[in-house]
Amino acid sequence: MVWSGSKHVADWDRIWLSVLTVTVLVVSVLVVGQLILGTAEPNPVAARPVAAPTTTAPTPPPPPACGSNRAGKLVKVSISDQHMWLCDGRKQLSDSPVTTGSSSLGAGTPVGNFHVADHEPNRYLSGPGYRVFVHYWVRLFGDIGFHDSSWQKFSYGDMTRYKLDGSRGCIHVPRPAMARLYDWAGDGTAVSIVA
Repeated sequence: MVWSGSKHVADWDRIWLSVLTVTVLVVSVLVVGQLILGTAEPNPVAARPVAAPTTTAPTPPPPPACGSNRAGKLVKVSISDQHMWLCDGRKQLSDSPVTTGSSSLGAGTPVGNFHVADHEPNRYLSGPGYRVFVHYWVRLFGDIGFHDSSWQKFSYGDMTRYKLDGSRGCIHVPRPAMARLYDWAGDGTAVSIVA
């Protein structure tokens, strides 16, 4: 028997060519199927990374501010903390985030020691370019005081937004906390505003 090597080589070439053709066909069908069903990236190497959604964790309130109070009733405001406390002696009655004046625009809230001058409910505050309704107004001096601000579009206590989007010098207080301040702080109540 004479062995014919060229015939066996040709048979193996045809078998491998058939296997390769079937493999390419199967892989092509799978890839096209995944693309149509949306289960695969068309080009995973070129896919852009997706950033994780960003969330702002609520800022915890600063430490209590009434421990050193010797004034009896005191409303304390910290501009750097964007926070307010109601103190009865050294006892903290309540606290709230606030929004102070737009310091980057030259309308920062004044710092110092003041007293509540007067109260007025349900009134309009107005000045150059604005006229707004407030439910509670607690005036310190001139046109500076505490009031609710239903038009404010960012969170009270925001440590950066107040610098450009804050008040024109007043202290914006969330309405429930403002109602408490209005009822609690009578005319003459001490107010300390610190940087």
